[in-house]
Amino acid sequence: GYGKGLLWPLTTSEKEGAAESRSPPPMKVKHHLTPPPIVRAPGQFQEDEVKWPEPSVHKLAVQVKKLRKENIELRDRNAELGVELTELRNNFDTLSRGLCTKIKRAFVEMGKEKKYYANWMSPLP
Repeated sequence: GYGKGLLWPLTTSEKEGAAESRSPPPMKVKHHLTPPPIVRAPGQFQEDEVKWPEPSVHKLAVQVKKLRKENIELRDRNAELGVELTELRNNFDTLSRGLCTKIKRAFVEMGKEKKYYANWMSPLP
């Protein structure tokens, strides 16, 4: 590409000149205020660990049983909703076919059956 080329390595004097031309390192900020002393006891800031009681095998078994029952109820509800969705799709298809038939019949009665097919076969805008 443009602007690329081989350069000779820098001499020691050029390296020193480049080092001098750089800006000096930033000055360090000195804090003139000392932090306030801690007046509270160190243990006050530490929270005691809350120990939860160990779950017993009986409690876990009851929880598993409850979750299984809930899972079965959700599976049944999902199956019911699937059947309901299938019925809705069938009803929609039936209504759609019925409407299309009525529209076609109206075009035939007006004597413009060719326009009916022209409208359905033309590409959409």
